[in-house]
Amino acid sequence: MSILYHYTSVEAFLGIVQSRSLWLSGHTSMNDTHEGKWVDDLLQEALSASSELDEEEKAEISACYHRAKAELLLFSMSDQPDVLSQWRAYGNDGRGVAMGINRDVVERAEGPRDVPPSVLADTWLGKVIYDRDEQIRQIRRWIDPPDKRYRLMPKAFLLPDINGRMLAHLNALFKNPAFDEEAEHRLVLPLHAGRAYELVDDMPQFNYPLRQRAARGRIITFVEYPLLRDRRDVFGEIWLGPKCEIDEDEVALALHLNGYEVPEIRRSSATYR
Repeated sequence: MSILYHYTSVEAFLGIVQSRSLWLSGHTSMNDTHEGKWVDDLLQEALSASSELDEEEKAEISACYHRAKAELLLFSMSDQPDVLSQWRAYGNDGRGVAMGINRDVVERAEGPRDVPPSVLADTWLGKVIYDRDEQIRQIRRWIDPPDKRYRLMPKAFLLPDINGRMLAHLNALFKNPAFDEEAEHRLVLPLHAGRAYELVDDMPQFNYPLRQRAARGRIITFVEYPLLRDRRDVFGEIWLGPKCEIDEDEVALALHLNGYEVPEIRRSSATYR
């Protein structure tokens, strides 16, 4: 069974296990300081080069893209279980845990493989793309559709809502090529999705629990997404970081007490102290 690994601190691991939820947060909480901004320059370059859109349409797409980008919540995973750079960046400098989540637990949210998911989707799983040329190609698909089928839709519906949101979805899956070692996959929750929140007296009321936690000297706001509550075989394996001091029996007990089957628990082979 395929497994995806979420590197995190011991504190976050225990919180996720006890809440029986995945913790999704915005791109500003990620370790990459350019997170959420990488696509901005690529999009501006593509819009400037477009001969299909007038200046008003370009401005509308850009504005909707920036609004929709801010509405995306992410949960990051890797298909690699024991990578030193991952331990350093995301696993509390090697003191944390890599939660091996069985892929079929999250892939039920997976969208189409070659195009961004529906703007009406709740959550979806996607593999991060690091190749800049491929990123530009996909951006241009939503600016200058070759067969014009999307341009035949009423302008009030198409622009800026559809193209802008689709470009924001691409933003969630595009990263600087320097991070390609991470082999990242992301579970994405668009806050504009029908079940994410409701407006009550013009204020958003979230349908998922909204929480905050302290990490790396910051306060991180996240939602608890209850994707794990209907299964016991969520975890394929658990890895303990090269500096992790917790005992395997304590990890097994935490999983057992919260209703999970206990998988193989392994220690990192990285020599990092």
